Amino acid sequence: MKRSLVYIVLLLLGAMHTQAITENAKVTFKIDNATEGTIRIFAGDEVFQQKVNKDGIVVFDLPIEKEVFASFEYEKAYRDCYLYPGVDVNINFDYEKNREFYEVQANDQGENELLVNWLKYNLVLCDVTLDFEDFCEQMKGMVFTKYKELTKDKNYSDFFKKGLIEMLRIHTHCGLDLYQPTYEYQVENILELEELRTDPAIFEEMREFCTIKEDIKNSNVYRSLINKLCYAVAGVDATSEKNHREKTIRMVAAIDHQPLRNAVLFDIYNIAIQNRGFEKSKSTRELIKLYLKDTDYYAQCLAIDASNDKVAKGKQSPGFSMPDINGKTVKLEDFKGYYVYIDCWATWCGPCKAQIPHLQELEHKYAGKKIKFVSIGCDSDQEPWKTFVQEKELGGIQLFGGVLNLNTFLKAYNVKAIPRFILIDDEGKIVDPDAPRPSDPEVHKLLEVVS
Repeated sequence: MKRSLVYIVLLLLGAMHTQAITENAKVTFKIDNATEGTIRIFAGDEVFQQKVNKDGIVVFDLPIEKEVFASFEYEKAYRDCYLYPGVDVNINFDYEKNREFYEVQANDQGENELLVNWLKYNLVLCDVTLDFEDFCEQMKGMVFTKYKELTKDKNYSDFFKKGLIEMLRIHTHCGLDLYQPTYEYQVENILELEELRTDPAIFEEMREFCTIKEDIKNSNVYRSLINKLCYAVAGVDATSEKNHREKTIRMVAAIDHQPLRNAVLFDIYNIAIQNRGFEKSKSTRELIKLYLKDTDYYAQCLAIDASNDKVAKGKQSPGFSMPDINGKTVKLEDFKGYYVYIDCWATWCGPCKAQIPHLQELEHKYAGKKIKFVSIGCDSDQEPWKTFVQEKELGGIQLFGGVLNLNTFLKAYNVKAIPRFILIDDEGKIVDPDAPRPSDPEVHKLLEVVS
């Protein structure tokens, strides 16, 4: 009898243990063309992470006790997700070829498909030519309309619906932040009207988001807002651009929630390089590394530094081999004895196309000089690129580079965003890995050497 009782107790304990395991949240990633790196999941106050091998398969079995808005990060791919006990989520994406939308399968009500592919469902294009007050009203009015659209015929929990509308509100406020540069770009390049400077007071309405939103503190939408908000608030009484950047970093560093704090600081680190170039962003990068010293992001910062140092000024440039408009292979070594001004662009990139008239002016001004103008098209499909080049009768040397992540030359130069310009001297050495744009007066000073 005692043996039977012990056996029954052991069975019950085993069943309880099995139930505990199945009640975990399971997230499986299948990453095609994966690079060896780290994938992180931010959930609650925890950060779960695993190394990614070449096969790209990573499985997380997470001790999640209640519903949470979470997010995951791999290299520079950031997405939101929704976890709860018993959920089983499978996420598949191609890191190199298509990182825009992911394949999602889950035993949920569709929450993870919605959050992982957030922009597919929530990309809102407002009329940036409106007066600012009208623009704000248009943005705000879209929140409730979008919420009704996304929740129609869905059996979402009250927790998820509450977090969803909060995320939509934040998404809208991020749109308010984007209004000024978007409008100014339209004004400068399309509408030819007077430049508009938005009053910093527009960010007063965003201050309510300064406190940590517990339910959605790990979402990428919230992470984006905190970054923008700190930058906006820090700029109100900044004494210089350098002071503005330092104040922003210190505001972010003061955030109590460590996963959010560290992730935003790392975002700023990458944005600084993207916007100001590796060399000019040094003081910003060094300050951020002080705050990330005891985190996993510190090693990533060092790796980024080492990668950019390989293509620093004075170093020998990596070579390239790409087809031109006629299919002929062109190599960097073909231009030995000439300076080479490289334009990385794409037909879908508005700011890239805005530089074309200025680039044509440079080509005309320096015709016959010791310089070649090379444009590398970064479209995924060759036909739109070829059609655009022919219809616009673009000059210089037009090469097809394809998607950024697949082009070894562009990867060597860490080209993450376009337009991007590079200047190489007549001996194949790097003059400037992030050269001024054709529209920038500074480019003429840089090119004086070939006059």
